[in-house]
Amino acid sequence: MMRLHLSIVCVLCALGIGRAAANHLPLLSTPGALRMPKGCIRLSGGGAAHFGISEDEKASLSQLREKLGGTLKQACKSNPDFHHDDRLIRLLRTNQGDVDKTVAFFKSMLRWRSELDSDAIRAQVAKHWTERFWDLKCLPKKEVMRRYYHFEPNHAVNPDGDLVSVECTGKIQIRSFMKEISEQDIMRFWCYLME
Repeated sequence: MMRLHLSIVCVLCALGIGRAAANHLPLLSTPGALRMPKGCIRLSGGGAAHFGISEDEKASLSQLREKLGGTLKQACKSNPDFHHDDRLIRLLRTNQGDVDKTVAFFKSMLRWRSELDSDAIRAQVAKHWTERFWDLKCLPKKEVMRRYYHFEPNHAVNPDGDLVSVECTGKIQIRSFMKEISEQDIMRFWCYLME
């Protein structure tokens, strides 16, 4: 269902009416990000109450925390968001409630984050935090990205707790854009955006 909404929004963005259409998506929060204490940069909305966690999921969540043990504690030292139930329940749901698959998935995600140096990116974003995305001083290739990539991040959370981001990527002049920036630069920019 969400993919359908995002596809429709992308088509509407290409037509120049995406922002108006985005306001009609069934989202729990208004666009924009909120700051949370102790290094958590979290979206408005979220939290276990919004996700309708069943009794079976609560039991699976408890098993997941137990099986992750020290791995989860270590991950929470560098990124406090990993402590929250909403993050872990999404991982469980991604793996159809299979705790062992979720443990493997979580460890794989941590390796990927390590390869991208996501914790350092998160620290830079937290240090330079501002409600206006393009004002972040730490964005890599900011001027090139801003010249071609016409969007203001418009983030929210859908009723299932998944991040929804509305962008107008169809307006990018891709040939000119790719002459000035590498695929790695784009990946790094997106890491900053997601953190």
